[in-house]
Amino acid sequence: MDENIIKELIKEIEEIQAKEYQNSISAGSRKAQVKSLHAKLDALNYDGPRPPRV
Repeated sequence: MDENIIKELIKEIEEIQAKEYQNSISAGSRKAQVKSLHAKLDALNYDGPRPPRV
């Protein structure tokens, strides 16, 4: 079950990071979203490959 959740979290991170830059406000929001998703991966003790934390 965790495997599906992990795949979804990684997919969400990739989709957020693939979005085109619009302005500094949206960039800050995207950074916060990515940070939150990485925190969820950390909480699941996931140590496999993942997108960067930027």
